[in-house]
Amino acid sequence: MALAKVFKNQLPNCKVLHPDGRLVVFFNGKHISTNQKDIDYLTQLSEEPGSYVFIDPEEHEIDTEDLTPAGRIAKLQREAVENYIAQQKLAANTNSE
Repeated sequence: MALAKVFKNQLPNCKVLHPDGRLVVFFNGKHISTNQKDIDYLTQLSEEPGSYVFIDPEEHEIDTEDLTPAGRIAKLQREAVENYIAQQKLAANTNSE
């Protein structure tokens, strides 16, 4: 479980040229990255006046586990097991009193 940085662009689908020649692709106005070079460059770009790239304070990071259906399912399964164990402990404490 790692966090990835979320960058947004006012243009829904576009490509930004990285200084090293690579393309940073925005799909549906978002680019999600764990690559530190991309993060540094896009953060710098988002701070420039008039830039289309920005960081949304409401959605600036995302758990990488949430990026795939299998990751979401695994997370939901873990949460369900944790809730079940917590309920069992609560029931055991209630019965012992």
